[in-house]
Formats: sequence, C-alpha cells, structure tokens
Amino acid sequence: MRFLLHGLKPGIIFIGMMIALICLPPASFAETRLFVPDFRFGAGRDTQLLISNNSDRDTSVDLWAFLKTGELLGQEQLRVKANGIRSLTLGEAFGSYSIESSGWLALVSDSDGLQMSYSLLGDRTEYREAEAWPKRELALDIQQEGKQVVRLSNTSSIINTVTLRRRDETGRFVGLQELSIGPFQQLELPIEALNHAPPHIDVLATSDILVSVGERTNGEGTRGVEKRADDRTLSLVIEGNEPVGAYQVLLRFDPTIVQFSQDDILGGSAAGFDSRPLAVTMDNASGQLRIASFQIGNEPQGSVDVAHIRVHLLRPSRLQFGITVEEITDLQGHSQIDSTAGIKLVRLK
Repeated sequence: MRFLLHGLKPGIIFIGMMIALICLPPASFAETRLFVPDFRFGAGRDTQLLISNNSDRDTSVDLWAFLKTGELLGQEQLRVKANGIRSLTLGEAFGSYSIESSGWLALVSDSDGLQMSYSLLGDRTEYREAEAWPKRELALDIQQEGKQVVRLSNTSSIINTVTLRRRDETGRFVGLQELSIGPFQQLELPIEALNHAPPHIDVLATSDILVSVGERTNGEGTRGVEKRADDRTLSLVIEGNEPVGAYQVLLRFDPTIVQFSQDDILGGSAAGFDSRPLAVTMDNASGQLRIASFQIGNEPQGSVDVAHIRVHLLRPSRLQFGITVEEITDLQGHSQIDSTAGIKLVRLK
C-alpha cells in the first residue's frame, strides 16, 4: 500500500493516524520505531534501505518519509518475511523525481526484532544504522575537521522549540541559541553557522527531536564558509510621494534557511524611523516577521529607509522574502497603500 503526498502539508486530516504513530508513547501502537535522520532523493540521487526481520513470523512495516520543509513525501507499507531481509530504495518506494530533495524517514511497526540500515547512494558506500527513539535532551561532540553539519528533525506534529547550549573544550558554557522547528520539519546547521564552531553542544527540546551530525552531502554545502561570511543586513525601504507617518509590513521567509531574534531588527536611517521599530513580532516556525512603527515631528518622503534587518543564514541557500504591506499612512494617519509606489528590501553595502 502506497501513498504519495508530495507537496501536501501534514496537517491534513487523513494524516492524523500517522501523527499518532509518531507522537504517542510506544506502548500505544508501535513496538518498533526506527529513524533515518538524513536521506537524499531525486535528480540521480537515492537512499537505499536494508530492513532485517529477526523474528519468526512475517512482519508488516510502514515507512513515512518527510521532506525537510515538513511536507510528507509519501508512505509505503511492505512486508518482511520471517528471518528475512528486505532491500529497497526511496526511488522504488516513491517513484522518480527530477529535483533533489532531502529530509528524514521513520519506520513504524507493531512487531519487535526489526533492524534497519541505510546508505546514501552516489555519496558514500558504507551503511549506517538507523537511529532509535528520538530524545528531548542529548549532548553532541563535534569534530572540527571536515565540513560538518548538525541536522535537527522535529518528529512531532507540534512546533518544537530547541535550545543549543555551546560549550568549549573544557566544558565551559560559551553561548546559547534558540530555534523553532515546525511540525515534521528539518533544519540543517553548518557548524560555522554556530558562533565559534563549538566542540560540544547540548540540545534541549520541548518535544522529541532527531539529531545527527555528519558531513555535508551536496555541492551547495561545500560553499558554507563563503555563505557564512555573506551574512547581510537588509534595509526596508518605502517608496512614495507623501511623507510617511506609519507603516506595518509582513515578511514571509523559509524558516529552514533563516530564523530571527529580536536583536536582528534595527532602526532605519530615515528621520523618525532611526530607532528600533515599535512593534516586532516573529514566528520562526511558520516563517513570518511583522514589523510596524510610526513617527511624529518629521517628514520623511521619497525612498524612506524605515528599518534594518540582520540576516544570518542557517545553511547555504538563496534567500527570498514575500512582502505584504498591511498599512502605510501619511502624517495625518490617512492610508497611503494605494498611492505608495512600492516597498522593497535592499541589501546594505
């Protein structure tokens, strides 16, 4: 039995049974859950699975594959003979795709005695053992050689807030970073994206988290050091003929590429808007940033630089924003949305 749901969000009702399998305690449904923390699939890449059944009876297993965006790639149910081994690739399970994708995978079964290993075809030949139960707390030791990346996969149907505590060689605390991961999403963090590339990281999560450390497996990742140096500051600019008195703007972004903190939102250079915006709300799980402010006593017009946004990429990628103008007013409070020439994000030099 196979379901292909590429492009659909996992909040859809008929996926509810799967959510229960992943999220509820093991005694409720499944005796075995095994996880592949990183698969590659499409554009000539594939991941091979070896599933071993060490019991004396045939066993049914369900495979659930999620893309790093949280979308369900598909579900495959298959049987493994008693004391047998079943081998298959994601291409065999879910068909071929022209675009390379990555994500994580779960095996769920009501039988015990199952083992699973996997190999990323075209990248490495050795097999790795699948991970057992995700945890909410764990410690990582990071190798300093090579191009390492930390992968964080949220295996639950709710937003997962993850805190990374960085420690140096002596175990001394050196910094803290908080991330929000949406349902079933995966974040990839190049080590250089973490300040000072710490050798030890403590991971604390509000719900179960699947964590792995490994080398980057695609060509884009080899440019990670360059991209980290390419962190940028963007200027939010309103173009109009009338002086700007107030504004409210909603920015949408990919939370697997970038996440924001309150310290990343700064004032612009225009008179009256040169201090931090008065209202800043952000949702790093869904990828939304709302900025609003007003001023009196000044008459900024033309190209009005109202706010600066500091951007730190979580992984090498091309960053794009969706912009929705919710309100722009003149000095008397009259809406200027229809007469405003436009609003844009400009990279500061």
